[in-house]
Amino acid sequence: MKQLIKLILSTDKESNARRVLAKLNHQIPVVDPVLSDHHSGGIEVQWNLELKTEEWSDAVLKALETAQNFGRAWTIHGNVGEALDLVSSQFSVAGIEFAQITVSKQFDSSANHSPGS
Repeated sequence: MKQLIKLILSTDKESNARRVLAKLNHQIPVVDPVLSDHHSGGIEVQWNLELKTEEWSDAVLKALETAQNFGRAWTIHGNVGEALDLVSSQFSVAGIEFAQITVSKQFDSSANHSPGS
C-alpha cells in the first residue's frame, strides 16, 4: 500500500523548493519527489511513500502519523473505510502552503486525487 503526498510550496524557484523539501525530510521521508509549476503559482510536489503493511487500519494510522509529523489542523475527506484523504494548510516547515496525504485501498499512483473527487 502507498501514501500519495502532494504539497504546494510558496516559492516559484526549484532551488528554494528543494531547500524546503530538505527541511521536511528531517520530519518525513521525501522520496523521489516530482516538482512542477502549480497553476495558481508556486511549485507542486508529489511523491509516494511505500507502506510496509497491507492492513487498512495500519495504513490509516501511518497516514495520520505522517500528517502529525509536519502539520496540524488536518481535515479528513472521503469514506475512511475505503480511502483516507487528509488536507491542511498549517505546517511546522516554512514554505509549505498546502498539503494532501491520500491512502486508498484502490490506490492508483497515476491518479491525481483532490478533495471532493
